[in-house]
Amino acid sequence: MFKWICEITSPRSSSFEDGRKDLSDQDDTMMASLVISQIEAYVTEFETQKEIRKSEENLQNKVPDYSWLISSGCDAKPKKHLTLSERTRLDRACDRVKPSEWSQIMSLYHDKLKNQTDRDTIIGNFIEIVHQTVISRPRHPPTINDAFNKYVRSNSALSKVSDSYDAVGSTRSMGSITFRDINDIV
Repeated sequence: MFKWICEITSPRSSSFEDGRKDLSDQDDTMMASLVISQIEAYVTEFETQKEIRKSEENLQNKVPDYSWLISSGCDAKPKKHLTLSERTRLDRACDRVKPSEWSQIMSLYHDKLKNQTDRDTIIGNFIEIVHQTVISRPRHPPTINDAFNKYVRSNSALSKVSDSYDAVGSTRSMGSITFRDINDIV
């Protein structure tokens, strides 16, 4: 009898809701944020390599680099991190990915990553791969409900509505149509 009182009052045995039941396969925001941070790291590495190549080129040509003195605006120096619009584009692309497709997308993306020319292609290639993956998903055959709704919304299902019953066309009632007839109609 005292066991249930101890379970209720004991802080060691009391379990609290931590939201684990709320997590599902569709909730893959952590994977999306990991992918976005990885793409941001690729962009940062690309921009750093680009700066190093430019400085080596200037040293080789013995040209002084006064670009650090120029402060004409905030766009003078390219940003190494993702902008808000780039991050939003990537986030929208990640929202379309199913959890089972991440490994395929990332392997395709790493293959395309080897020959990047600018930061827009780093981001654009990922979005393109996601788009191709979404398009390549198998289409499910239409259900009976889909076929019936398509028929009802089509022009052949439209009929004249009036107060009196006019048997101008087919005298069959909707009750006599079978499932096979609906599939033949569609």
